[in-house]
Parts: sequence; structure tokens; C-alpha cells
Amino acid sequence: MIYYGSMYYSIRYSFLSVHRLSLRLDIPIREVITISNICPLKCIHGQCRYFLNSDKYFCQWLDGYSGMLCKVNNTCDCSSDSICIGVVKNRSICICPHKKFGQRCYLKSAVCILNPCLNRGRCIVGDKKFSETEYYCLCPEGFMDSICKKKQSRIELIFAETISISQSSLIHLFYISSIPRPSTQLYLANPTRATLISKIKYYEHSTFTYYRGIFHLIFVEFNEHRYLAFLQQNSTPATKISVTIIPEHHCISIPELFDDHIQALLRWHRAKYYHVPDIDRHANCFKFDYKSVYNYLGSNYCENDGQLYQDNDTCPTLSSCFCKKCYYGSRCQITTKGFCLSLNDILGYSI
Repeated sequence: MIYYGSMYYSIRYSFLSVHRLSLRLDIPIREVITISNICPLKCIHGQCRYFLNSDKYFCQWLDGYSGMLCKVNNTCDCSSDSICIGVVKNRSICICPHKKFGQRCYLKSAVCILNPCLNRGRCIVGDKKFSETEYYCLCPEGFMDSICKKKQSRIELIFAETISISQSSLIHLFYISSIPRPSTQLYLANPTRATLISKIKYYEHSTFTYYRGIFHLIFVEFNEHRYLAFLQQNSTPATKISVTIIPEHHCISIPELFDDHIQALLRWHRAKYYHVPDIDRHANCFKFDYKSVYNYLGSNYCENDGQLYQDNDTCPTLSSCFCKKCYYGSRCQITTKGFCLSLNDILGYSI
């Protein structure tokens, strides 16, 4: 376990025997260096730091010491793989690692010994203080549900050799639901959109990804071009799809379809001509803002101008960064800019 930071919240009415705090903790995504060189405190056996949410300073103790200035010598009796954060009335305050609990972190949880998670899922012991669930399963790619039993949809994309592809592509999945009206008529609501990032290895023309939801449409985007990859009338969960992307699947833009006269019209007047290029003279339109900007709790944690994409607009469970050229990593924090050739450049698609 690694120390990340501390926050300071004052107790207003200290004369009360019971205190209840209702707080919202905004934990920074990027690591924050809180060590201060201009600290007014003289920490004897520790480091001077400042709080993440305040301009106040405090002394972070070294092992075996406590007190405001880290000068009180004490002996913690926590387990060796735990963190001792102090001693109060000769009793150690211990932070236990995964799968251990108890006052001094010597007790092991038996719920994950047999590992109830299937398909190589990882068992995580639940905290009984906050939830009645005894354990949680972290499922590997391709599986889902509480014990990793159900399979996710596997989507394989094969690109024709005549298409110039990039190392990374965006996969947009749309689910369009019908909402009944009081008059028993149906109308289409705004589609639910999920965007995934898939990387393509050098000298390969195929890639695959997994998705846990249901969908009707799949668009693939790379090099600022979009292709209609898949269309189904009835959405079916947990399917295995293999699609070959050919040049005919390319979604032609408005400037390529219409002349200057139609392009100069107002949006709603221009929309009256959208059915003309279709063979059946039928236009089926829905909202698709392919330049939409995502953020996670009001911030984009991708570095170096990377774009953040999420698997759901309203309640995301997965997010990833789409990096610019010469940048790699989970947050686009690795760069090969300025190097003629490096190992990171060769293996960047898998970093």
C-alpha cells in the first residue's frame, strides 16, 4: 500500500459526545506531491506535508513514532503487511491489506480462499461496515455478472487491405429504445451511446473487443473517417460478431453528398434533402455527436491532449483515453516524441 494524501475537516461542536459528518471527498486522479519544503512545523521523525483540501500543514510519522511533531516513540503491533498510522491509549491503529481484517490485521477472511469467482475472476473481500456483500468478483475481459459467469459480446472487426487504418480506432455502439406514449404509439428516444477504444497491431488488419451491453448499431472511426460496421433490428445480448469493413461501408459526409446550394440552406431546410441519396428515398436520423467531449466527474484525466471516452453517457463503468500520435499509456502519459525509434514506439499499441 502506498500513501496518497490526507484531508482536513474540522469538527464544529466539539463539546458534543457524538459527531456526524456529511462530506464529499474529491480525490485527485493524478498523484499529488504534498511534501512541503517551507513547512512551519519541525517534524523530528517524519515528513512535513500539507492537506489536499486545506493550506494547513501536518507531520507524517515514520514507523515507530507519533505525536504532532513525530517525537513520541511508540511500538506498533500491527501485522507486517499492514500500515500503522498511530497509537492511541496504547492501542495501535492499523490499516489492513486486502483479505485481512481485525484490530491488528492478523485475521484472514475465509470467503475468498476457495475463490467463488469463475473464469479466472479475482475475489475481493467485501467490507461488512458498508455492505452486506461478503465478496466481489473482478471479472477478466470477456466475462461479467456477480461471479463472472456470463459472457460479454465479442466484436471482431476485419479491415479490407484497401483501407488505410491507424493503430487505434474508436468503436461507437448505439442502442435505440422505443418509449410508449399514452396513445399506444411509439417514438424513438435519444440513443444510448457507448464508445470503446480498440488497438490494432502492426502489420495486422483485424482487432476485437468486448462489450457487456446491448446494441443495434456499430460505427468504427479512425483517421477522421467513420464506417457503418454492423446493423441489427433486434438487439441480442452476449453475441459473437465478426464483421469485415470494406470501402463501401464508409459514411460519406454532407459536403460529399450535396452541392453548395443545399449545403448553404438552414439546418432544417437542408434536412428535407437527406432522403435523396438513399436508394429507397428514406432517411432514418438520430443524434450522433461524434465530436462530443467526455469528462470524469468534471475533469479529463487523460494527459497530453488525450480524449476521454466512456462506455455510457449517464452512468459510466469504464473509461479510456484515446491518445494522439506519439503518445501511449493508459492516460497518454508515455511519449516517443523526439526519438527516432524506441522500443515504446514499436510496442506502443500494447502499452
